[in-house]
Amino acid sequence: MKTKFAAIFLLLALNFYGGSLSANSSSAARKNLIIRYNGDAQIEVGSYYAGIEFHHSHPLPQRFSFYYPAANSIDLSTDYWRRDTTFAMNAGVKFGDAEIEWLNTKQYEFDLTPFAVDFFREDSEKTIELSYSFTKNKPAFVVSYSIANKTNRTEQVELHTEHPLAFRTSHTYKQSSNINDEVLNNGGIFFANHNDNKTQNTVLFIVNGKEEPYSCNYTSKKNPGIPLANFVYRKKLAPGEKLIVTQIIGTCRQSEKNETAGYLKNNYEKEVEEFEQTILDKIGAGSTFTTGIKEFDRTVLWSKAILEVNKHFIDGTIVPMPCPAEYNFYFTHDVLLTDLAAVNFDLERVKNDLDFIVKHADKDKIIPHAYYWKDSLFVTEFAGHDNWNNFWFIIVSAEYLKHSGDENFSKEIYPFVEKSLTQALKTKGDDDLMWSYRPDWWDIGKRFGQRSYMTTLAIKAIRSFLYFSSVLDKDEKYLNELEKLSERMQKNLNEKLWFDKFGYLMNYSDPDVIDEHFYSGSLLAAHYGLLEQEKISKMINTAEEKIVDEKAGVYTVYPMDFDELQDYWHLVNNEAGGKFYYLNGGIWSHSNAWYSLALIADGKKENAAEFIKNVMTVDGIMNGPNGQPAMYEVRNGNFNDAKVYGTIDKPQFMWSAGWYLYSLYYLFGLNNNEWNIEFDPYLIEGEKNCSFDLTVKNKLVNVRIEKNANQRTEIDGVKINSFVLPDENAAAKNIQLHAGRLNEPVLKTTNSILKSCFYDSRLNTMKIEIEAFKNHQNKTVIHVKSEPKIILHNRANYNDAVIEKIDGGYSVTINFAHENKIDLLEIKF
Repeated sequence: MKTKFAAIFLLLALNFYGGSLSANSSSAARKNLIIRYNGDAQIEVGSYYAGIEFHHSHPLPQRFSFYYPAANSIDLSTDYWRRDTTFAMNAGVKFGDAEIEWLNTKQYEFDLTPFAVDFFREDSEKTIELSYSFTKNKPAFVVSYSIANKTNRTEQVELHTEHPLAFRTSHTYKQSSNINDEVLNNGGIFFANHNDNKTQNTVLFIVNGKEEPYSCNYTSKKNPGIPLANFVYRKKLAPGEKLIVTQIIGTCRQSEKNETAGYLKNNYEKEVEEFEQTILDKIGAGSTFTTGIKEFDRTVLWSKAILEVNKHFIDGTIVPMPCPAEYNFYFTHDVLLTDLAAVNFDLERVKNDLDFIVKHADKDKIIPHAYYWKDSLFVTEFAGHDNWNNFWFIIVSAEYLKHSGDENFSKEIYPFVEKSLTQALKTKGDDDLMWSYRPDWWDIGKRFGQRSYMTTLAIKAIRSFLYFSSVLDKDEKYLNELEKLSERMQKNLNEKLWFDKFGYLMNYSDPDVIDEHFYSGSLLAAHYGLLEQEKISKMINTAEEKIVDEKAGVYTVYPMDFDELQDYWHLVNNEAGGKFYYLNGGIWSHSNAWYSLALIADGKKENAAEFIKNVMTVDGIMNGPNGQPAMYEVRNGNFNDAKVYGTIDKPQFMWSAGWYLYSLYYLFGLNNNEWNIEFDPYLIEGEKNCSFDLTVKNKLVNVRIEKNANQRTEIDGVKINSFVLPDENAAAKNIQLHAGRLNEPVLKTTNSILKSCFYDSRLNTMKIEIEAFKNHQNKTVIHVKSEPKIILHNRANYNDAVIEKIDGGYSVTINFAHENKIDLLEIKF
C-alpha cells in the first residue's frame, strides 16, 4: 500500500561494498533508489536521448527535450520564469458518465529515481498512475498510464491524450512549423515529420504499446498554430480491472523512423530494463563509498546515478550534460567541475571528457567553452583568456595524471594544457593578481578589476601545472619561473585582496574601486591552502554572518542588489535575477561545497559534516524549507517569503552530485595536495568506520578508515608512517587508515612526489625520498611526539625547521629548494 504524506527512501538489500545490486531484475533493483514524496516539487528525469521536466508535482510535463539526431524541445512557454504554467502534453480520464478529468490540474504523489518517475492518485472510484521511463539504445522515453476501477460496478473508461508536435529549435528556441503527419495501423504508430533543417529534419514518433487507440487524429484546434496529435483509448472495466496504455515517444532521422518505431513497439520493455540496469550496475558494481550514516550513503547512490544519467547524445557521441531536460548544450565548465570528484573513482569518464575537450579545441589549441546544435549546424564557443575553464582544465588534467599515472595520454594533451595556462595568464596584471570582467565565478557582468576567485584558481592551476610538467620532464627554468609567480600571486592575494575591515577576500570592480560584495568564490582559497589559518577562521566567521543560511545553504553573493546595479555591471534584462534568485544571492550547490571545504580547512570537520548532512544530502534538502527530493543547481534563500524560501530550480544537476561526492572524499579521507594522494582520516562521533574506493595508478583501491588508539597507515597489511601515499606503494589493493592519537612519527604532507617513506623504530629514524624539478620549493611536515635531534637534507645538516607544539606532540615543518630531481630527508628523533 502506498503511504501518503511522507518522504520515504526505499533502500532494499544494497551491497555497499561492491558487486551488483542484489536484485533479480531491473524493476526490483530500482527500488533501492526510490524516493516516495507527496508535496510540491520540480522534477527532471532523463536518459542519453531525452529528458522530461515537471513542475508542482503535476503528472504531465512542462517540457520534453530530445537530443537525437539534434537537440529539439517541446515547450509551449514564452517566459522562462513562468514556464511552470504550460504543458508539453495533456491527458484526461473520462470515468463512466462523468466529465473528462484533465490530469494537469492536480498535484500527485510520486516515486522518484534519477532515471524514472511514477505518479499516482486515487479517489473513491478510481486509481490513476502515470510512469515515465527511458530506453537505452534507441532515442525514446515511455509513458505508461494505468486507470483502475475501484467501484463494484462495470464502467466504461476513456483515456484522452493530446500531444503538441511543434519543436523549439536548439539555442534560438524558434518554433518549427513545417510539419506533416503520418498515421499507421489506425494510430498504432504516429509520425510528425519536421521538414526543417533547423531541426535536422527530425521526425517525432508516438508508438502505442499493447493497447491500441480507439481513435487518433491530427488537429490544430486547441492550440492555434500548434498542431496536436490526439489519441483516445476506451475500455469497459469490471471491478478491480485496469486500462493500461503505453506510449513510446521519441525522435529520429526520417530515414530511420520505420525501423526505430517497429523495433520499439516490440522491445520497449527490454530497452527500459537495460537502461535502468546500466545505471544500477554502475552504482553497485563500480566504486563504493559507505559511511554507515544513512543520509550520506543514500546521497552517494543518488549522486552516482545522476552522474550516469546526466549524459546526452551530441553529434555522434554521448557526453556528460548538466541536467536531463533544461540544457541542450555541452558545457566544459560543468564537466570539469564534476570530474574533480570523478577522478577519485572513475578515470575512464575523466579521460573521455578530457579527450572530447581537446578534440573540440581550435587550431590554436584553445579549448571549447560550449558545444551545441544551433539551428542548422554544430557550433563551438571557445574559452577566451578571461574564462575559468582554462584553469579548471589544467587542474583536472593534473589530477587525472596523479590518479592514473597515464603519462602517454598526458603527453598528448600537454600542448592544450600549456596553451590554457598561457591563454589565461593574459589577464594577469602587473600586480600579479588576476583581472577579470566577470564578478566571482559568474559568466555575466562586465567591469574590469582584480578578482579573488580567478587569482585563487590561477595559483592552484599553476601549481597543478608544475606537477603535471615535472612528471613529464618539462623545462626546469620555465617551471621555476612559474613557481615564483604562484608565490607572488599568493602573497598579493593575502596582502591586496584580503581586508581586515571586511574579514574576507574581496575584489575590485574597477582599478582602485573596492567591490564590497561578499562572494562565495572567495571560500575556495581556504580549501586550496592559500590563506593563513587565522584568515581562514575570520573568513568563515564573516561568511556565516553574511552568506550562510544554515537551513538552506550558502548565498552566492551578499548583498543581493544586482537588480539595482544592472547599468553599472552591464547586465541585460535582469539576467542576474531578483533578490535571492539565481546569481543575485541564489543558493548554488557548489557554494555549499566551498563553505564545507573551508570548514574542513579550518579543522572544523564536525561542523562540516553537520552542514553537509543538513544542507547537501537528499534527506537534508527534503527536510529543509520547502524541501523536496533534489540535487539542485540553485535554491531560493528568501527567508522573508515562506512560499519561495528553499524552493529549487533544476533539481537533478550534475555538478551538484559531483561537488557532494568531492566534499565527502575530503571530509572523511583526502587532503588537498597537487603532488600526491594525501590522506586526512576522520570519523564522525559514533561512526565505527568508513570505506571508499579510490583510484591509484589507474585502478580502484579500497580505503578503510577505522578508529584506533594510535594513528597509523597500513598498506596491504604493512604499516607505514605516512598519511601521504608513497610511489613505491602504488600497487596497493587495500589501504587502512587509523584515526587516533599521535604515537610514532608520521609524515603529514609534502609537496614533491613522495617516492618512499621509511621509519626505523629501532634507530628512531625516518627517511623520506621525494622527487620534483630542480629548485622546486618543497614543504614537508612531520608530526612527532618529541622534537627531532638531527635533520639532514641530502646528508647535510638542516637547521631551519619550524617546530610548533600540537596536541600530543610537535609539528615539524621543513622548507627547502630541491638540489636534485630526487632529494633525501633524514630525521633522527
